[in-house]
Amino acid sequence: MSNPDLTTSQQNLLFNGLIDLCVYSYSKPAEIVTKVQNMKLQVVWGPADLSTVFVPYCLAFIAQSPGTGDYYVVIRGTDPESLTSWLKEDFAISTTKPFTDFVSSAPQNANISTGTWNGMNSLLKLTDPKSKLSMLDFLKSQSISSLYVTGHSLGGTLTPALYAYLSSNLPKVNCTPVSFAGLTSGDDNFAAYINGLVGNQNWRICNSLDIAPLMFESQDGVYDIYDSEKKKPQLLTKDLLYHLFKDAEGKNYTQPSGEIIMNGTFNTGNWFWDTEALFQHHATTYQNMVQKQFPLSGTA
Repeated sequence: MSNPDLTTSQQNLLFNGLIDLCVYSYSKPAEIVTKVQNMKLQVVWGPADLSTVFVPYCLAFIAQSPGTGDYYVVIRGTDPESLTSWLKEDFAISTTKPFTDFVSSAPQNANISTGTWNGMNSLLKLTDPKSKLSMLDFLKSQSISSLYVTGHSLGGTLTPALYAYLSSNLPKVNCTPVSFAGLTSGDDNFAAYINGLVGNQNWRICNSLDIAPLMFESQDGVYDIYDSEKKKPQLLTKDLLYHLFKDAEGKNYTQPSGEIIMNGTFNTGNWFWDTEALFQHHATTYQNMVQKQFPLSGTA
């Protein structure tokens, strides 16, 4: 988020804090609470999750800064062991649904992928383990200075949709999205709707060597992204990508504007396209890149 109200050092501190929260979201719930406390923040809602056979396919929490009154809604990305996440959220792109199912004031022609629709439904089902409040009901009960919505990977994909939902239901709250490595959530009309809400702020943080932000807009961009290293997707990976982009055809999937591109570097230890793609997309890779591109005061 390139915000004229923030100094460079404040913005860098924000980006570093948000990617740290995203990395910690992949931990076990009790560990999340401890790690967030070590950031001098408090988990005030959640962590809350939905699971199938003990594998969570949806997890989110809300952290608060006691000093500033800022709140941070953090959406975890895909658990690699969760088939529900892969099949019903990440890859459910062959059909779309209207975003008016969540925000009635949104344009009637603004559509999101069925996967994003499923992910939003899951997020709205979450309740705090102690208070039993939904995310929205909890936020309505708070005095909020600023509200940030963030997530990595699937969390980044769901960030614009949840941001639009929360900002429409909390009209007096200054709400801002910041996503990392998000895939495309919806069509061109949904992207235009999000652009209108966010304005000219830059909020989509992407690694230039990560295939995720190119899904599902640029098939050639995904296939050729590691050409300089002579790496191409092979066999099952190539077949999967072919079918995913085939499913996405005709849906006009479009990323919103506001992209912040971090220049990636190749991991020389990865000999294959697949392992390079996993490395470039990983949350800790983003964490290291944010630390370098947006250094904290007093660091190189």
